[in-house]
Amino acid sequence: MRPSVPDLTELTRRIDAWLPQTQCTRCDYPRCLDYARAIATGVASINRCPPGGNVTLDALARITGQPGQTLDPTIEPDTGRLLARVVERECIGCALCLDACPVDAIVGAPKLMHTVIAARCTGCALCAPVCPMDCIALDPHPRPPAAARWADFADTEVQQFRTLAARHFQRPPRRRRAGPGASSGTISRDTRQAEIRAAVDRVRRRRADRARGTDSRDGAR
Repeated sequence: MRPSVPDLTELTRRIDAWLPQTQCTRCDYPRCLDYARAIATGVASINRCPPGGNVTLDALARITGQPGQTLDPTIEPDTGRLLARVVERECIGCALCLDACPVDAIVGAPKLMHTVIAARCTGCALCAPVCPMDCIALDPHPRPPAAARWADFADTEVQQFRTLAARHFQRPPRRRRAGPGASSGTISRDTRQAEIRAAVDRVRRRRADRARGTDSRDGAR
C-alpha cells in the first residue's frame, strides 16, 4: 500500500538525508530530492547513487526495509570526489557552465572569465561536458575529516549542497541580457551560438599562436 502524503513526505526526507547531495544526475534523476521521492514512491531502486557508496546503500536499505544491495551494474562506480577548476586563460566567458552547475558553484558573466568556488563544488562534473573550450579541469578533491558520515563529504558540506540546490532549482534558467541599444531583452539562440563559435575560434588561434611561440592574440576579446 502506498504511504499517505504525510508519511510519504517524511519517508522522502529520511531518504534524502542519506543522499550526499552531489546533484550529479547519475541516478537518472535531475536532483537528489527527486531520486529520494522516486524511492519513497517505489518508482526507483535504492542502488543508484554512486557517490553515496555503501554508506548510502546500507542506510536506504534500513529506511525502506529492503534487503541490502550492491550498486546497479549499469551505473559506473564512483572513483572519488572531484573538484572542478576553470583553466582561466582558455575561458571565453560563454556562461554555459553557470546553469549547468546545480549548486551555483561557478561564478562569472558572459564574455568574462568564470571561476569555481571550491567550497561549493560537489564534484558532479556536469559543468565539463557543456564547456565548448574543454577548459574545465576535474581534479581529485581533498578529503574531509574522517569523522564525516561519508568518506568524501563532510556533513556540513552536504547540508550546504542541499540548500544551494534548492535555491538553484527554484530559480528560472539564467537569461542572457542584450547589451545597450539592443531591441530585445535577450539575445537569440542563433546569435548566442554564433558568439560562442567566434570566441572558440579566437581561443583556438591563440592556442596555435602559443604553440608557435608568438601568441599574437589576434582578435582577442
